[in-house]
Amino acid sequence: MAGSGVLLLLLLLLLCTVVPSHLSNRLSLTEDCALKIQHVLPDETGLYQCLQLVSPDEPSPPESLSVVSLIEEEDLQGSKLWCEVSSVSGISVRWLHQGRSVDQDTSEIIIRYLRKASVLSLPKNPFLYQVKHLLECEVTEHGTCKRIFSFIKTPDGPTRSGLKLRYLVVSVLLSSLLLCLSVTVLYTYISGCKRKSDQSTEEAVFYEDLRESLAALRILRHTVQ
Repeated sequence: MAGSGVLLLLLLLLLCTVVPSHLSNRLSLTEDCALKIQHVLPDETGLYQCLQLVSPDEPSPPESLSVVSLIEEEDLQGSKLWCEVSSVSGISVRWLHQGRSVDQDTSEIIIRYLRKASVLSLPKNPFLYQVKHLLECEVTEHGTCKRIFSFIKTPDGPTRSGLKLRYLVVSVLLSSLLLCLSVTVLYTYISGCKRKSDQSTEEAVFYEDLRESLAALRILRHTVQ
């Protein structure tokens, strides 16, 4: 498109005037009119909208960005697995083991539910240490769209106050969108939910290691014709 470079520059300048300064220096636009956010953080949950200034089409619907944080804490007593969601939408969280709900405490497993979060505690036990990598966090939006996030075996993470920590941060565009994009770290694959539509949809998954670089979110839009 003629003048696309000028349009992208204009969009970037406009974009940087309406977002907080701590976020604007991590934003960029690509030649295909995609918005890329480097180092996605939970407090950047919210709605993002694409306005194509020279397009006769109606503005695109807002993109709803959510961030799922999976944290494993390990100490001498055992492990705690956290699954927490930062979202503007109605969210519920539960734990699964081999596809079945883990919804009751036992003598060895304790589950605590918080607002948009859940903590599962396991004692230090060789058998349970193997089982915990089969545990999954199921996140449900508005009671319909479901995604499952897994804790996987990884090298030991950084330590803090005697705890071994492993972090998995996932940025998700929720099911209400035409585009459902997931960003993962620590080499975990997440499949998204797509809304039925006459328009084309795309799905993209990025693999990043949090120990090397934080997650980056790329919101794809159709190029202006």
